[in-house]
Amino acid sequence: MADVLVFTPKHELDCQKNYADFIAFAKNELTLFADHEFESSDGIQRGWNCDKWSWVTSKEQKLTIVFGNSINHSEYIPFKQPFADFAKAYVRYEQSLNHKDSRAWASSLVWIYKALEENATQNDRSDVDIMHLNNTVINRVNEQIKSSGLGAGAKRNIGLSLEKVLKFLKNKRFKLDLQEWSNPFPRPYLSATKIDKDSRKQEEDKCPSDYQMLQVADAFHQAKTPRQQYFSSLCVMLMCQPSRSVELNGLTVNSLQKSDKGRWYLMWHPAKGGDPVRKWIPKLMEDVVQQAFKRLVDISAPARAAAKFAHENPDVFLV
Repeated sequence: MADVLVFTPKHELDCQKNYADFIAFAKNELTLFADHEFESSDGIQRGWNCDKWSWVTSKEQKLTIVFGNSINHSEYIPFKQPFADFAKAYVRYEQSLNHKDSRAWASSLVWIYKALEENATQNDRSDVDIMHLNNTVINRVNEQIKSSGLGAGAKRNIGLSLEKVLKFLKNKRFKLDLQEWSNPFPRPYLSATKIDKDSRKQEEDKCPSDYQMLQVADAFHQAKTPRQQYFSSLCVMLMCQPSRSVELNGLTVNSLQKSDKGRWYLMWHPAKGGDPVRKWIPKLMEDVVQQAFKRLVDISAPARAAAKFAHENPDVFLV
């Protein structure tokens, strides 16, 4: 019986080599997360072998990427090979190239994996391989995102991530047979960015009435207990200047300052990052803001003392 030889086009061989070289480069040449350790149910994992990689953002927030399909907050099923190696290589490469304080750019990886795993099952394959990605699988990813119960913003972020991954595969010449795909999920409707009549009305309806504003002022004036003083003072902080509520967490004992010309202002740390912003206090509110700020400083004194003690004595429990 004559031997049967299957012809493989040269461009496919080149793509496989490009892909293999990329995995080897990311695994052996790049060092990001090389010293990372993770304690899994199977023991300590290190570096490339970790199922999770974490980093701390510029705002001291810990972010974690899981190379697996999450079951709940603490449980997951690790990605099968060789997809796991691709996911790690992609994350290590992108994060080494441009450190990002976000995980949204990699959010499509798990969706690609689920569609590839489904396709592998249908074709009696045990491995899940990014090189098996085709237009059918891409359309399946699109369907899964669309039918998910996620909000418009989350769908858009996953779509942007998927679009970036697909461009990466083509630009690095791993896959040349993929369709042109652009994110079909639109930016969520935000009335705050619109100027039409209905949007303006929606924004106006969110604002408190004059009566409600006066009630807040009265609550601040009559506040007696620490709880009453705390929450009414927070309201004053937010009412004196346009700020996000989450930015209250960035206020420090030195945030209230006075300029050389005698004007009072607050230094806010933007929720989206960036340098502190000086926001001027309306002249009519200077006295009440100073009083509210002093209340917050006094109320938070025990918590600051406890935090300082814990920082200076990491092995001692404060009683």
